[in-house]
Amino acid sequence: MQHDNFGPLESLAWQVHVYGALHADLSATCAEHQLSIHVFAWNADMKRAGFKRDGFYLIRPDGYVALSAPDQDPRRLHDYMHAHGMQKQ
Repeated sequence: MQHDNFGPLESLAWQVHVYGALHADLSATCAEHQLSIHVFAWNADMKRAGFKRDGFYLIRPDGYVALSAPDQDPRRLHDYMHAHGMQKQ
């Protein structure tokens, strides 16, 4: 688990951030789409910042949030990627 969410943003790549526990189905979906996952241990500061515990955030290469989901339903990620022409290769 990582402690700082700024470090992964230096990669300038699509990535998924999870604040809390990572579920296996989201992990598998990210692997299918070749997305790196960064998991951050939940703490009170995250709640104050507005993050959802165990939610996921799809981060664009420019560091902005492309998709925010309060749960880890992999269909949300599939649907987003399909709608934006980002199907798995």
